[in-house]
Amino acid sequence: MAFTFRIRARERDQATDRTRFEQMVDTIRKTRADILRESEGLRARCEKARCSASFAMEAIEADEEDAAMEQRIRTLSDTILNCEQRLAELDRQALFLSSQERQIKGFASKLTAVNQP
Repeated sequence: MAFTFRIRARERDQATDRTRFEQMVDTIRKTRADILRESEGLRARCEKARCSASFAMEAIEADEEDAAMEQRIRTLSDTILNCEQRLAELDRQALFLSSQERQIKGFASKLTAVNQP
């Protein structure tokens, strides 16, 4: 009794692989777009905090000491520091995803070249 195994056509396998890699790249691009949107919003809020801190510093310099204003400056400074740390993290994530996209594309192109008849 002979056993026969049915194997899909090479073209079908290549199409499946191509679709799979395209989906991965698409997901990476969507995630990077999310990171960019978050970064843009965060940069805008950080800039507002910098402006507010600057005006608060000017107010303190013009006036004697104002405890409430000094507290506001400390709070704004913490906000700015947190913004900068988050922006740095988002930049690292974006770089990581860019690297992954390049690797996937490179892997996919090598796989396609190897599977050429």
